[in-house]
This record gives sequence, C-alpha cells and structure tokens, in this order.
Amino acid sequence: MKRGEVRWIDLKPTVGREQTGHRPALIINTEADIAARQLAVIMPLTSSSWRKPPHAIELSNVGKRRSFALPGQIRTVDAKRLGVVLATVGERDIDRCLDALLTICGKIPPMRFEAENDA
Repeated sequence: MKRGEVRWIDLKPTVGREQTGHRPALIINTEADIAARQLAVIMPLTSSSWRKPPHAIELSNVGKRRSFALPGQIRTVDAKRLGVVLATVGERDIDRCLDALLTICGKIPPMRFEAENDA
C-alpha cells in the first residue's frame, strides 16, 4: 500500500449517511504510517458529479469516469479491507484533498482553499 494509490474497498457495514458500498478510495497517509500500523487512511471516491458534495475534489488520472474524492468521509481501515490498485494520483491531487480536509476541520479558511482548488 502506498500513499496516492486508488484501490477498491468495501465500506460495509456503515451507519446513517456514511459513504457505503464497493467503491474506489484514495490512500492519503504516508507509507511510514501504513507500515507502522497496517492501517490506511482513505477518502472514498464517487463519480456522481451531479450531486457533488461540498469540498469534493476532482482527481485526474483515475480512469474513464470523472472521480471525486470525498474528504468529509475520511476513514481509517485495516489493510486487509483494500483490494487491487486502480490508479495512482500525484502529490498535487493529494495536497488538494488534504487542504479540503483541513478546510472542513477549520484549519484553512475556505476562501484560500477555493482559490487554490480553482487554479
């Protein structure tokens, strides 16, 4: 497992409004953290742009369909839950996802995030 990999994952069981189902997810923690804990911090992906949630980040080079990372649905999962690698995204996309997560947590003012996200 490596940071930036997009892998299949089954997020069931879930509760309430949590992202569910068999879907791609982006690994965002470092290789050192993954090796130490055998856990991956992931952001689920969606291809539903028509109901794109706030702070969703469009990723490049994921596949034929448009893919959006969902930083508001971040989750830590056991390495055994992860499937095959579908793609790998670059550091720029990872940084945009992390900025969106920090915006949700109140650490980056929304105006700065939105300006960088539009660039």
